[in-house]
Amino acid sequence: MTEWPLTPEELEKMIDDDFIERAKGMGPMGWEGYAKYLKYAADVILERYKPAIKELSSQEGGRMDVPEEEWFERDVHLIYTYYLLMGLSIENLVKGIIMIRHPEYLRNNTELIKERMGTHNTIWLLNSNNIYGFTDYENILDALSKCVIWMSKYPVSLKRKNFDWGCDWVDPEAVDILYKNLHERLDEEKERLT
Repeated sequence: MTEWPLTPEELEKMIDDDFIERAKGMGPMGWEGYAKYLKYAADVILERYKPAIKELSSQEGGRMDVPEEEWFERDVHLIYTYYLLMGLSIENLVKGIIMIRHPEYLRNNTELIKERMGTHNTIWLLNSNNIYGFTDYENILDALSKCVIWMSKYPVSLKRKNFDWGCDWVDPEAVDILYKNLHERLDEEKERLT
């Protein structure tokens, strides 16, 4: 049991140990744990989006006649936040798989190798680490990666050459299936490790 107050050296060691544990995906708030929290938040948002899209779809005259103040006009835009959170959740699962396979990506126990982990491009992360079985989901992975890049920042990029239209529509049920498949793969990797 830890005695309080800790000395500065003891506190630094505790932080170092926790960083290493989380970076390797073994700590309770590692890649998998964070992916679950992000997915939970995404699911809450999706439940708010569903009645809004249903209501908006039932409007005669289409969307052009709906005032911005209407709850469903506002809540229908939540789908982009859902994509952002699911993109981050899926990215965390992918990085968790990678760190189980490649603990050496944690350089000197102080930093993750940016060239191997410093991207939101989940297709590249999977392919460059020889994680197969997800080619059927590449359109979803690509769309969600784009959402993570664009929906988490600004309404427009800082330079025209980096401009993109943003998120493409992706079926939330297909996103959920991808999440489950990646989570199963992470579980398989953890079992293989033990």
